[in-house]
Amino acid sequence: MSVPVVGLLSPGQMGSEVGRVLVEHGATVLTNLEGRSNATRERAKHAGISSITDDAELVRRSDLLLSILVPGEALATAGRVSRAMRAPARGRPMSTAMPSHHERARPSPT
Repeated sequence: MSVPVVGLLSPGQMGSEVGRVLVEHGATVLTNLEGRSNATRERAKHAGISSITDDAELVRRSDLLLSILVPGEALATAGRVSRAMRAPARGRPMSTAMPSHHERARPSPT
């Protein structure tokens, strides 16, 4: 079985540690460090996480995506990934199945 390429959407303190463990077990871990702090960049580097500068490329090159972040950042990150998934494909196709804002906002039946 081949080891997956993991796209890490949030390489902060927790994400970098998860990435480090994945790298130690042979996975290739990619992330986009654009706009991230120097401390985050250093953590990712020491964890063996490879940086790419484009979310669309991160999505295209990853077999799976991990998002390890605080709840308050979840919708913004989902939007970022959604836009990246809709970018013109230069590689393999990705699914863009994602509920619209209105579908997410509907209360669940009780």
